[in-house]
Amino acid sequence: MNVSLIRVMATAAGLFPGILFSADNLLKNGNVEEVKDGQPLCWFKGSTGGSVASVVKDGENHRLHLKKVNDGKSTFAAWIQDVTVRPGTEYRLSGIAEGEGRLFWYELDENRKFLKQIRGVTFKNSAKSPVSTVFRTSPKTGICQIRFEIYGRERAAEGFLDDVCFEELQGDSDGKSKGM
Repeated sequence: MNVSLIRVMATAAGLFPGILFSADNLLKNGNVEEVKDGQPLCWFKGSTGGSVASVVKDGENHRLHLKKVNDGKSTFAAWIQDVTVRPGTEYRLSGIAEGEGRLFWYELDENRKFLKQIRGVTFKNSAKSPVSTVFRTSPKTGICQIRFEIYGRERAAEGFLDDVCFEELQGDSDGKSKGM
């Protein structure tokens, strides 16, 4: 195989991990194309004060949108989706981000009791850019609550997210990921 073709494939795999190693997206409507009455199906929004979580049209596609205002009442704006997961398993959360925001997850047990927050990835991108984070769930985790969020009382920011993917990484018998 040509060396330059290998370099192109390696670069593509680093920038867009799902291209060469595609797995099933555990998120429903991760591409945000199913929208009814301005609400992306399977996503739930949360916000306080004057901050908003909305969906915006970007050409033929839709994107999740957050606008966090600094009005003295607003502490966050978020898009949220819960996903059933396996404990002790490695997952990747990725998307195409623009503006400011944070993509991460909360781990909950099967009874929806909070276990911990995964750091995820914070972004501040002037143009659409891929973002990605990988982490292994704890032994008691049954649900991951995926969150695209802007947080902070004394903060104003705006962010967009599209093509959100939450996938289980395939591992070998030792539980280590292969080819990722």
